[in-house]
Amino acid sequence: MSPMFKKLLPGGTSACELESVFQCDTCLDCAFANSTGPAPAEAHNWEYGYPRDSNNLGMNDGMCQAAFPGLFQDIHRAVEDRNGSKVSIQELDGIQINNGYIRCMIYDRKLYILAANFRDQTHLERGTALVSAIHRSLTAMPHDYVVPNIEFVVSAEDYAPDARKPYWSLTRRSQDTNIWLMPDFAYWTWSMEEIGPYDAIVQQIIDAEEASNCWECKIKKAIWRGSIWPAKILRRALIDAARGKTWSDVQAMTDESSNHIHVVDQCEYMFNIHAEGRSYSGSLRYRQACRSVVIIHEMQWLQHYHYLMRADGEHQNYVRVKRDFSDLDASIEHLLAHPDEARRIADNNVAAFRERYLTPAAEACYWRTLFKAWATVSFEPQLYEEVDKGDGSGRAVRHVRGMRFENFV
Repeated sequence: MSPMFKKLLPGGTSACELESVFQCDTCLDCAFANSTGPAPAEAHNWEYGYPRDSNNLGMNDGMCQAAFPGLFQDIHRAVEDRNGSKVSIQELDGIQINNGYIRCMIYDRKLYILAANFRDQTHLERGTALVSAIHRSLTAMPHDYVVPNIEFVVSAEDYAPDARKPYWSLTRRSQDTNIWLMPDFAYWTWSMEEIGPYDAIVQQIIDAEEASNCWECKIKKAIWRGSIWPAKILRRALIDAARGKTWSDVQAMTDESSNHIHVVDQCEYMFNIHAEGRSYSGSLRYRQACRSVVIIHEMQWLQHYHYLMRADGEHQNYVRVKRDFSDLDASIEHLLAHPDEARRIADNNVAAFRERYLTPAAEACYWRTLFKAWATVSFEPQLYEEVDKGDGSGRAVRHVRGMRFENFV
């Protein structure tokens, strides 16, 4: 397959030659050496504890590094890939602000929107959620926390449309080395009536599981619901692999179908299958909030926390199958025959993601680490710009660039 063809290939619709495996081998070993710790003090003798620290949006850098080892791996990768080359204002100017792009500036701990373009309501809702999450991470910082002045572009699209440019994206492929990954918009909110903020769904899942408190009572089947159209070849392969199996509750949905199951109710199943969509699929984080075995095919698209996903070893937190799902049946039959192994993987999934790497505290730490890393390879922006006075005198006046976040929303 030619490199050019690979670049044109839409995510999820191809028989890819190689999967994208992103693994930080020692991160989880460090993270779970101690699951609780003393009350917060200095970072050097403080340890993360759940649920005590999961909603702490004001951690300092030392606490963030201690609590979430490995979470910032793609940020470090992006810095290294610049190879000492600074992001210039000309590079940002070369990014066309359309179809969900937003140009932003942080100056004196305040967020400014310099330019934005939304193709539709979906882009508007996602873009608003992203800048709201950035604003929250800024306002939650300790008063003495040093925030660099930076200028950057974010994309609310669910894929990286021009991976040659340096901007912040929800996802990337392994070859998209100019892209900087950021947390998903849904950690602020997903503007669907039955979804909303991610932490609200997580709490509903926790409440439901605590009410039943019974692993053995889970439905011993594999659940998947989704539309076929975002990734026809991939998702049809899943449907075909699950057809007629006693363990299967795998069904495609249409606008007219009545087989919808709410994301919270899907946690009642012992196995939860994930399939990528147009690029990444935003449903994964909800599956990872369940105390279930998450089963995922070989993936092409990376999100900011995927380095922490382990398909083997002591801290295995999901089961990886082939992209054509040809080994799906054998994998599930093995887990059904080895319930203790399945329970261990499900427990590891909760410990890694619901209780640590997908918490509000982790998200806030990631944003602030991203701000500081970007500042090391970028320029410092100017707050003011010179604008013609407009009275025919040819004189200029100083204006603050863009508008404050508070005005934008």
